[in-house]
Amino acid sequence: MLFTTAAFALLFLPLVLIGFFLIGRRSQKGAAAWLCAASLFFYGWWMPVFTLLLVASISLNFMLGRAIVTRAAGVAPGAWLTLGVATNLLLLGYFKYANFSSTT
Repeated sequence: MLFTTAAFALLFLPLVLIGFFLIGRRSQKGAAAWLCAASLFFYGWWMPVFTLLLVASISLNFMLGRAIVTRAAGVAPGAWLTLGVATNLLLLGYFKYANFSSTT
């Protein structure tokens, strides 16, 4: 699903906005969870396998963020930050450029 398609503009976006505002009346955390689920659905629409990669990346970044805040294992926060940035750049580099080196 692309931003420029009728399915997005006439179906997905209105449903997400209506759900967000209805759920947001009762719970801000619920509204945030709704947006998170809608985002994962949107990104998973094209290729569901990559949704697992996205969830893994989000989880790793969350854990590293918690490690920075709590100064986990006595490691300097800068080391956790460096690990997070390096991991994200490696993932980006692999999935963006790995096919350039393959010969067919």
